[in-house]
Amino acid sequence: MKVSLICPAIRTHLWKGFYDSARLACKENEFEIIFVSPFDLPESLQGVDNVKLIKDYGSPSRCTQIAVLSSVGEFIYNCVDDGVFYENCIDDAVKQFESGGYKDIDIINMRYRESKNSDRDEFDSSYWEAHKVGLALPGVLPNWSISLHFFMKRGYYMWLGGVDTCFEYVNHGAHDLMFRAQGNGSIIYPSNTEGLNCSHQPERTGDHGPIHDAQVNHDEAVFVNLYKNPRITYERRCLDYDGWKKCPSVWNRRFGKNKPKTYEDLKYD
Repeated sequence: MKVSLICPAIRTHLWKGFYDSARLACKENEFEIIFVSPFDLPESLQGVDNVKLIKDYGSPSRCTQIAVLSSVGEFIYNCVDDGVFYENCIDDAVKQFESGGYKDIDIINMRYRESKNSDRDEFDSSYWEAHKVGLALPGVLPNWSISLHFFMKRGYYMWLGGVDTCFEYVNHGAHDLMFRAQGNGSIIYPSNTEGLNCSHQPERTGDHGPIHDAQVNHDEAVFVNLYKNPRITYERRCLDYDGWKKCPSVWNRRFGKNKPKTYEDLKYD
């Protein structure tokens, strides 16, 4: 298996389109999709050999760790379920990594687009520079990049301990992972081809409220407290991968006490 697409997910109505676009994005290499979700696969994906579903009600960070642990690909690609892939983008990433003289610890930032109607222009290159997107903290070097949709060797992700599940959502966890990697000598290269074209629900609109609240009310403060230390990536490079096991098995921001059975059962304020 060449590539594992890692996807903590709830939007079951989008999964078939996600899968179909992945097939067009990865024609030359074997791939798998690992959805971690409390909800069942749609009927259209049941029995598809390269689609796995792991049932879990945990936070997105916990689900990411579970997904990678169950993956078998040489590379992992961190994804979201509200996007569709650009044709050939995954094959292009494999080719870029393997023909570019990259080290096993290097990472490709799979550039993406994000807008309400999936119609925005691509982000300027400065969008991927940490100090230009509000992350100019003492523990973040000025030349470091960010990568939320990271494409990297699975073994290296495991060695670093993956995303820290002290963060509920993967946004700050991905920043932290990429900074720990760059502190270890990794280079983050921009993808030659854009990866996902994603939709966007700002702030607390739609089903985005729990994600917004997790980032603003919890994860951001944890992240800033860590990275006010200029030596943080030297003192904290490799994490205990099994930290996810200490996370609550139910992410209350999203699933509360009722543990909904379908996406349609989700209730928000």
